[in-house]
Amino acid sequence: MALDVSRPTELPTWVNAGRVAHPRIGWLQLRVLAAVCAGDQPTGRDLMAATGFSQQQVARLLRHLRDAKLVHIRVDRGDERRHRARPTARGRDLNDRILNLTEENQP
Repeated sequence: MALDVSRPTELPTWVNAGRVAHPRIGWLQLRVLAAVCAGDQPTGRDLMAATGFSQQQVARLLRHLRDAKLVHIRVDRGDERRHRARPTARGRDLNDRILNLTEENQP
């Protein structure tokens, strides 16, 4: 099951990311992390389209996820103006645990 990260209501309100994995990760970061995990090394533009966030929001949230060691960010080889994100093992694990919690709590 994949979350539709473009709709904030898709993230369950009972998910407490701090309890699940990391005390500094909130629902905005989780939406970006879910989009990173769902994509094939998405660019910032891809993440903007998936989440509805502005370029500045995506950049700030990606930095936060990078600092928490949940995503890797690298310059695109084909176009150095673009950056691509991919989840770390820790980021993928967090996303998978949240998806499992979501599935367990579906009516």
